[in-house]
Amino acid sequence: MFDMLLERWRFLLVGGAAAESGRSPARGNDGDKQSQGVTRFVQSMTPGHGETLWSDLPKLINAADLHHNYSRLYEMTLALETAGSPLYQDSALEQSILQGLEWMYEHRYNEQVPTYGNWWYWEIGSPLLLVNILCLMKERLTPERMVQYLRPVHRFVPNPMIMRTADLPEPYLSTGANRVWKSRAFLFYSLLHEDAEGIAAARDALSPVFGTVSAGDGFYPDGSFIQHKKFPYTGGYGKSLLKELAELTFVLQGSQWTISKEQADEMAGWVQHSFAPFIFRGLMMEMVRGRELSRQTPGSHANVQAVAVASLQLAKAASPEPAAWLRSQAKQWLLALSEGWGDIGLGPAAASLAQEVLQDESIEPAEEKVFCKVFASMDRAVSRAPGHALGVSMFSERIGSYESINGENLKGWYTAHGMTYLYNSDLRVYADGFWPTVNPHRLPGTTVSTVPRQNGFGLNRPLLGQFAGGVQCGQDSGLVGMELVEPDEFRARKSWFLFGEVYVCLGTVLEGAAGATETIVDNRMLNQEGSNVLLIDGQEGVKESGDTLASSPAWMHLSGSVPGADVGYVFPDAGLLQVLREARSGSWRELDNKGSAELVTRHYLTAWFEHDATAKDEGYAYMLLPGASPQETARYAAEPGIHILACTREVHAAAEPGQGRLAAFFWEDGVKSAGPITCDRRASVMVKESEERIEVCVADPTHAEEGTIELELAIPAGREVIACSEWIAVTQLQPTVKLTFQRKGAKGATQCVVFSKIEAS
Repeated sequence: MFDMLLERWRFLLVGGAAAESGRSPARGNDGDKQSQGVTRFVQSMTPGHGETLWSDLPKLINAADLHHNYSRLYEMTLALETAGSPLYQDSALEQSILQGLEWMYEHRYNEQVPTYGNWWYWEIGSPLLLVNILCLMKERLTPERMVQYLRPVHRFVPNPMIMRTADLPEPYLSTGANRVWKSRAFLFYSLLHEDAEGIAAARDALSPVFGTVSAGDGFYPDGSFIQHKKFPYTGGYGKSLLKELAELTFVLQGSQWTISKEQADEMAGWVQHSFAPFIFRGLMMEMVRGRELSRQTPGSHANVQAVAVASLQLAKAASPEPAAWLRSQAKQWLLALSEGWGDIGLGPAAASLAQEVLQDESIEPAEEKVFCKVFASMDRAVSRAPGHALGVSMFSERIGSYESINGENLKGWYTAHGMTYLYNSDLRVYADGFWPTVNPHRLPGTTVSTVPRQNGFGLNRPLLGQFAGGVQCGQDSGLVGMELVEPDEFRARKSWFLFGEVYVCLGTVLEGAAGATETIVDNRMLNQEGSNVLLIDGQEGVKESGDTLASSPAWMHLSGSVPGADVGYVFPDAGLLQVLREARSGSWRELDNKGSAELVTRHYLTAWFEHDATAKDEGYAYMLLPGASPQETARYAAEPGIHILACTREVHAAAEPGQGRLAAFFWEDGVKSAGPITCDRRASVMVKESEERIEVCVADPTHAEEGTIELELAIPAGREVIACSEWIAVTQLQPTVKLTFQRKGAKGATQCVVFSKIEAS
């Protein structure tokens, strides 16, 4: 049984022994590139030198050198053990790996060495790489050497449920992705020792990862994923957690330590409800990648690749229905990755799984979904319509604005200040040098101060009074908003009406102090020449880099860099808009201490409103029309289908009569009205009317745990309640509808009641 598990793990790492080439259709020429890099590692290695194994990897204060050294040894081991590699079974390479393992044990990583720097490299990063190397090199090591090299793994991972065992007097429980990483290291440590009880302990330690949480790290009932207590990380730590668990499920299947079919089905549910909403045509949305967005490599498409491969591995263990869904969805992602990014560099085992589904004509790729989903537990929202998607990133008392540790994400100041991500057919906008070149003070959708910032600004800001959340109604409609407080500078209320084809963005700047305040309508990456045509009320403007314009247009249109990437903008209040076309240069090193210092240049079109810092209750309003032509944008500006009913400090409201939609965000306690809706507390409310029924949806963005929200609606409904959430009580049906919403336990989630419709007489 132990040998079977080891052989399965070898298959995932290097593919089967019968592989004829490292150039599978999905893998491309990665085998050749790998061997070239490995040859350089072998040639530059100096195991006889007491200070370093490689002269360009000195001992680092943060202990990253541990990880870098083992990473190179792991790459060398992959080249040695992958059939079809130019260095497959190369004896000189084998000797270099054995020398490197011995040097690392003697000088860097053993059971007695004093620790330094970041605990993660000692307890997770290095053990994971080391056990992979030892699993692959098992037949090339003496039993004595194997036991020796495993001793530091036991020292730093004695129990997968506990972390910080080597550097803290009182270690604590591991959670989320950290629990899964430590369990994997402990499992393969036990497997190499042929310790059945240890393998069982590692498998059992995974149990708390399953199920949902109501606070802290893990998956929430609404699909949110949090790591480090308060940061949305679906596309970062969440992706790693899924990848590791799917691999372990694949390896352990059919053994006495099998991860259950019920747990495999639960992971399939994560893919569907937590990951899929944030994947657009082969890209993981940046707003759930956390500090990973500041890393030069791997890109967001690599995140999707990992989720797709994990889906195929889980399909081997899941029940028939979720397994079929996983294969269909993975096929769509793989096709999108290939179309958008060409050679996606899958390893042999992943390529084998991918080819299996890609070549199976009975498996239809999943269709792109139209939906709107509010992730109330992590202050994110996604609206998806044919050809595009919009993401909104917020923060609150519960959710952090951004994470910046280990020298990463140094300028993430405003990535949750209401940043909007408009995805369309131009896939390079956020995936091709966006972060090192975009102006970090002017991210699209945000309201910000013009006061210059330093790295790390805002990480410890007080968050009293700040809330965010919203409501979703039906499959395709939603409303989200946030109370944005920048201490000693300004306070603003921002809302986004997510109506699918058109997005309405409203805001009220309540007060300001130091410096000016701006709301950024958009900051769109242009084509390589920066020549996208901008029309302002039908006239071409700001044609050259460096050109600026201040005007009060009714509409604006920016041509896309590829077909289907046009964006229309409508300004109902015709406020004074500032527009700038510019080329910007920056380096990844400015965002991440480990990034390249090479300058990258991209072109941008930026539009923003300036707010009077001394004026109270100054508002803004604009509409985004993804994919609209200049003519369609002009027509919509003349005859908008969505009407703004209110944009005050108390209420933001809009209606789309043609689609039967009405939504209102009530910002203050006390009885307030918007159209036919009256509400007595802070709340997000949406009404959607069809021919036969009316759906009323309510959410409490404050996540309050006491009290009620009282609603009264002058709507043509009332003969029958078709469906009703347990959090809502219908107290009156005629002449108006009255509802009582119990806030306790709702956790910001949308609650709905559906009525049969009575036509007004």
